[in-house]
Amino acid sequence: MTISGNFNTYDDEIAAVKHYLAQLGYNPDDCSVTKFGGANEHDTNVMSATDVTVKMPDNRTILFEVKQESYKRFSHYGQLGIDFISMFHFKPGRSFDRRPHGPADFRSFMDTVDTTTPDFKWGKIAYSTSHVWLFYVKDYAGNYFFSEGYDFAQMKHDKICNYLSSNCQFAVNRKDGDQLSRFDTWQSAVFFVNPEQLSKYRLTRNEFDQINNVNSIFGI
Repeated sequence: MTISGNFNTYDDEIAAVKHYLAQLGYNPDDCSVTKFGGANEHDTNVMSATDVTVKMPDNRTILFEVKQESYKRFSHYGQLGIDFISMFHFKPGRSFDRRPHGPADFRSFMDTVDTTTPDFKWGKIAYSTSHVWLFYVKDYAGNYFFSEGYDFAQMKHDKICNYLSSNCQFAVNRKDGDQLSRFDTWQSAVFFVNPEQLSKYRLTRNEFDQINNVNSIFGI
């Protein structure tokens, strides 16, 4: 199994969110969709962990975390990848092989991870302020093959990290020669989850309409 990570995401993330809004029945042209923090210093200071900001016609602000999956891997395995450690080093003299492992191996993996180094960093699943986690896949022709948004606030409320570590495969990310990650001097790790396992978090149009205005949350 190859774990891909070669995406230039700036424009693609905005386009994917607009596609998702249209999928829900909104007119994306009626919404302001911008890269989070890109031109808004106030966003960067106050809400530090998300990908895309959407200003809805009713003046709500919805924050999106966006993840593109490899069509080759998704069409073969049918799994989404949720990064749970963005950066880590193994403890001195320790290592862990990069094949997918089941939940029974999770504790032994974490025993190899040095969480005390200054550059250790959990993935955004641990700290993102987003309302919606959008996963999407494009086929080789550039068409959307998969596009689903999940209620991240509910995922966090249900302690999603504990759920994933108890029910899903995980792996240390590979760094194949054709990936940008081959230049990394650190490690990262990912959970693999089938969309069906996240189905109870999938957002409908009605549920999306109920997402609270982020301004009221942050007092802006």
